[in-house]
Amino acid sequence: MALSYNLARIIIDQQTLDRGRLVVEVTEKVTALEEVVVGPENETAFIKLKNEEFKSYYYEIDRGSTVDNIAQPMSVRGLQNGLNFVSLFKLLRGAPKTEDQPQGPQLKLSELLVRVYDDSFFTQDLALPGSLIPEFLVYCDQHVPTQSLLLKKNEFELIDFLVAQSNQFKAMMDVQ
Repeated sequence: MALSYNLARIIIDQQTLDRGRLVVEVTEKVTALEEVVVGPENETAFIKLKNEEFKSYYYEIDRGSTVDNIAQPMSVRGLQNGLNFVSLFKLLRGAPKTEDQPQGPQLKLSELLVRVYDDSFFTQDLALPGSLIPEFLVYCDQHVPTQSLLLKKNEFELIDFLVAQSNQFKAMMDVQ
């Protein structure tokens, strides 16, 4: 069985726009697929036969897949460039094994961030103006909850922290 939805086109007129609301009913389209049996004898001939059968079918365009709107700014589309985990792990290799017993000098969050991320991370993913990146790094140093945020196991918490801090920083600096 295959499950998809019936396609429908809706014309939006002035009356619909005036109401400010559009209700669309989605109906399922269930397609029963034929049984396919692959036997151990002469698999090559069987595959060739099936390939020829597949060429005779008409496949409609997939209108249900999501489309990445590249016209939107990176801050709206979300985190695209990601994090260079290799550099982060190399940097943190000398980090303490436990939180109770520090084994080396404590790194500032700002020092770590400039080594791991390039400016495009701050400008595109966090939507910060390039001129405010140094101020944002100092702001993060003042608000980092704990050094454990810099550990390998907390990499996703670090990203979450940076996103939250960038939103607070932009609100404080009145940046759109």
